Amino acid sequence: MLSHRRARLTCVGAIIFVVAVPGLPLGEGRSDFWRTAAVTGGHVGIHPAIAFGVPGDPFEPARAAGVTWTRNANSPDIFWAVVDPDRTGEPSLMHYAGTTIGPGGTPIAFDYDACIAQALASGLSVMWNIAVEPAEWGYSRYASWLPTDVRAYRRFVQTTIRRYPGVRVWQVGNEPDIQLGFPPPLPRRADFAKLQRLTYEAIKDVDPGVVVIMGGAADWNLGYFDAVLDELDGCCVDVFDFHNYGDPRGGTLMRPPLPPVGYQHIETQARSIRKHLDDRGFSRTRIWSTECGTFSGTVGQGPATMTATEAEQARDLVKRFVAGFAAGVERIFWAYGISEGFGSWEDPDYFDHTGLIYTGHGAPPGTRKLGYWALWQLTRRIESCRFDRVEQQATRVPFTRAYRFTIPSGGSIVIAWWDTFFVPGYQPGDTISLTLPWSGPNAIARPAIPARARGANVDPDDPAAAFPATRLTPERGSIRLVLGPDPVWITVD
Repeated sequence: MLSHRRARLTCVGAIIFVVAVPGLPLGEGRSDFWRTAAVTGGHVGIHPAIAFGVPGDPFEPARAAGVTWTRNANSPDIFWAVVDPDRTGEPSLMHYAGTTIGPGGTPIAFDYDACIAQALASGLSVMWNIAVEPAEWGYSRYASWLPTDVRAYRRFVQTTIRRYPGVRVWQVGNEPDIQLGFPPPLPRRADFAKLQRLTYEAIKDVDPGVVVIMGGAADWNLGYFDAVLDELDGCCVDVFDFHNYGDPRGGTLMRPPLPPVGYQHIETQARSIRKHLDDRGFSRTRIWSTECGTFSGTVGQGPATMTATEAEQARDLVKRFVAGFAAGVERIFWAYGISEGFGSWEDPDYFDHTGLIYTGHGAPPGTRKLGYWALWQLTRRIESCRFDRVEQQATRVPFTRAYRFTIPSGGSIVIAWWDTFFVPGYQPGDTISLTLPWSGPNAIARPAIPARARGANVDPDDPAAAFPATRLTPERGSIRLVLGPDPVWITVD
């Protein structure tokens, strides 16, 4: 599966501060409070939600789009190897800002205090990753996920949780199933379960209300995580995370050795994960996807390339969120990043093209893509809905889908689309007619992506004008839609 392969230890325009927290006695490590964790906030996030190259507050574009979560913020995991390089386990000797020496004697500057302070000041809900080391620096045991000094690592975790009480969600590592950067022999699966338990218990001893997420699944093969979950025996995972990338045309652009992965796989994966969790005693563990995205422009795929338009990325964005929520995913984070280029540019790297705001390549810096405005529209439609009542509706037209969101005050919002990339002989301009049940006296249809060629053509002072409304007249308890390639929202008048 596609995976991001770069990280930095810097922060953009950060406000530097240190939170002083009184020392607390260390617990002995318990697993009896794992079901008490709760989480509030909306359902839409971005990994990360910090925008590069925009004037003023770098989180403002995310807030304006209706985003309510950020995963990290221009800084990778908080690493034990960086904070406590001498493995002292002594809080007074740990450093959360400064310079450390990486493998080969390379100096690496870092400032976790500034990055987290800036993220918390953004008004967004914040989750962060915590881990032993970045790839293999020698802080993990041989062929193991476990730290070389369990006591010192545990003290590091607890010191970190006390230092940043505003971060209410922590994730243990990232994508352990692909074991990126570790030379053979690869770390043992059972040891990742032990690392999960060790980190989980250290966090919960400090604050039982903090939510702890297992490192996200990158691979479609759940066999790796089956072994981890079996070892944990129903404990120590508040949230299971999986990552979902692919191409914006339903997987039709993907070529071997990559699998043909499109938006529809988020449903397949979520339902499979739910069954695996339930079968292993994790029926109360929620499911998130903290990395979910696709690209526009031209990206590399080995010796070949794939090309997609802004409109194709925008359509796919809407479908991934809607299909994921309907499949039981509680929160979804668009990735990688709200900005194009991952903060730099290594064209045609896949992750340099998954953002929603240009940073100078393809359009002037700060220019919003169609996907940005599609997200703006999506959050305004769904965030007030009940996410336990998202249902897929039956349709009789091939390659069409429809989903119904329930409004707490009564009524519903429907979205429907036609997957034209699966339709034999489809030509631009072709349409189909789709009839759906509708109980209200009237209905308004709006396109899910702007009726514009590019996001640059949307007026940022009046984005609603890019989503023209069409009044529909229900007849005999149904409405008739005319669908092209763009998804359509249907709401009450």
